Amino acid sequence: SVYFMDETKYVTAYNAILGVLGGLGFIWWIIRTRRWYVRNKQIEFTRKMFGKMFVFACDIAADIFFWVPFMFSAWWYIFFKGQVNVTVLLPIPGWSTLPD
Repeated sequence: SVYFMDETKYVTAYNAILGVLGGLGFIWWIIRTRRWYVRNKQIEFTRKMFGKMFVFACDIAADIFFWVPFMFSAWWYIFFKGQVNVTVLLPIPGWSTLPD
């Protein structure tokens, strides 16, 4: 017998987690930028402030885009290793085919 798994629910969960953490990351970016702005007693927006905002945004995005795939990969690895028979993690036929 042949066993296959539909991965759409995992892709949906992955996208949902990225969306939620992206929103939380945006809120954290605003808080972090505001704290830096107040601490340095900035009165006007300067190139230095926009540079810091960009660096903060890149830092938060890098954290999100590292930890989410890492945790999903770790979860799949642990789940795969816990199987007695490989029955669940086979891809659907034709889902990822190579061109001829």
